[in-house]
Amino acid sequence: MESGGCGTLVFQDDNYGLVLTCKHVIEGEQSMVCIFPSGLRMAGKVMVTDKFDNDLAAVQIAANRQLVPCPLAAQGPKQMDTAYKIGYPEPRFQMARGSGKVWFTGNDMYLSTEAKGGDSGGGVFNEAGELIGVLNSRITKNVTLPDVGLLTRGTAMCSAYKPTNE
Repeated sequence: MESGGCGTLVFQDDNYGLVLTCKHVIEGEQSMVCIFPSGLRMAGKVMVTDKFDNDLAAVQIAANRQLVPCPLAAQGPKQMDTAYKIGYPEPRFQMARGSGKVWFTGNDMYLSTEAKGGDSGGGVFNEAGELIGVLNSRITKNVTLPDVGLLTRGTAMCSAYKPTNE
């Protein structure tokens, strides 16, 4: 079965890189093909999935110096900050960009922009171009929120997925 979602390269060293995505994008898979905007295709394998119910996963790819990891924001966004999403929504999986305002309800973080199937796992960036989150879904608690994307605070989780030099 062919399906799609998005991811963001967040780490790379001389040995391999890590693509951060949503757990539900890769659910049930151990390997996949990662396709980059340039058309480059690389084999990926699931390295780790989120154990904290944040719907995150890291996919390992071979190191490739043609690819540059996205910078991670040192701080999360504030209420009503402007943010930008990049995704590849269904049915054509062609790049789509959007912007909106970040807002919070309890522990949930939202972006006031349209989110469609296939956008899940796509990066959300601050005005400096730093990754601040991962677009997750436009449905929360069985309620569809028109023109709103649920974000996962991906940057706090990224350091947990980076390998350590042991």
